[in-house]
Amino acid sequence: MTEQEIEEMKVAFSVLDKNCDGNLSVSDIQNMVDKLGWQVGEEEIQAFVNKLRNSDSGGINESEFMAWMAKCRERNRDAVLLEAFKQLDKDKNGYISRDELKQGLEVMGEHVSNEVLDTMFNEADLDHDGRINYDEFLHVLNSDDS
Repeated sequence: MTEQEIEEMKVAFSVLDKNCDGNLSVSDIQNMVDKLGWQVGEEEIQAFVNKLRNSDSGGINESEFMAWMAKCRERNRDAVLLEAFKQLDKDKNGYISRDELKQGLEVMGEHVSNEVLDTMFNEADLDHDGRINYDEFLHVLNSDDS
């Protein structure tokens, strides 16, 4: 996480810790997750709290909260990337063709020349089979994060 994201999570912890005891309860966490629109069930949150609990406080502290939030953010990022891949894969064959990439870019308002499109496609098509699979799609997006 970036420094800004860490600071945001610390602020979120403080806001959620309504009684200022340094711990969040299952209901505090569930309320936050619901407001963020994340798909995390109460059972998963309870299991997380049970796993991380280092005292009889019944909740988790700030550092435990930060670690869990990083994990949740990553899981939600993965879900968003999978959905983006599915949106580009118009024929639902598990691959993005050159034409599907072009259509996807145009839908996003990105009109690129054939030369730029070919460059983009060829950089993503790591195994040079004329199509982009999900792993190749992730590789390109993750290399942009570095």
